[in-house]
Amino acid sequence: MQSIAIGELKEVPNSMNTLTLTEQTVDVVKPLFAQAREIYENVLATEKLFRRTSETLQVLAFHLGTVLVEMKAKIGHGKWLFWLEGSWPQLGERNAQRCMKLVYDNPEAVRKFESKGIKAINFSDFTAESIRKFGFGYVPVKEKLQLEGDEGVNPHPHYLTFINQYSKWRRQTKIGHAELPELDLMRRDFEPVVRDMIDLLGRDWFITLVA
Repeated sequence: MQSIAIGELKEVPNSMNTLTLTEQTVDVVKPLFAQAREIYENVLATEKLFRRTSETLQVLAFHLGTVLVEMKAKIGHGKWLFWLEGSWPQLGERNAQRCMKLVYDNPEAVRKFESKGIKAINFSDFTAESIRKFGFGYVPVKEKLQLEGDEGVNPHPHYLTFINQYSKWRRQTKIGHAELPELDLMRRDFEPVVRDMIDLLGRDWFITLVA
């Protein structure tokens, strides 16, 4: 698009009509136009720096994520969050999850990293969706306005709530987005619930499931 300086042309084409600026208006607008263009050039330069820094940030976050994934595997699923909270509270669970998810969501980049190292990884190796989700961590939480008549609703407990929550958690563990505790720990915590379900649903029915 060709730029038109106000000091050079007094008539600026418009889709609706032709706007004619008076000499007096030109004298007033010209220094403002010059100031705006200078600010705009600074905006472009800063935006370019921001994009370059953002790309470097994502690569670093990916690198950190690969190390965290390895650490989690060595520490153990059932102990990872406890270790993280006690040993590295500055990082926090949310930031750790963001970096690790960047790894989980980019298997091709992981294979490239494992064969060629972190210096071979570029911003373009990440999927657009993973980049977008990682960036959500820097978006301020939207303020929820309190409207007249708003009131909290406490739904009555329903047995499907438990089933749906379990199904969601199990699905997340299968795809690696949630931790699967150690077997002995799960057995200890599940036992009273399972025993109660046996009493509730009938021992004979449970036997048919495992027969």
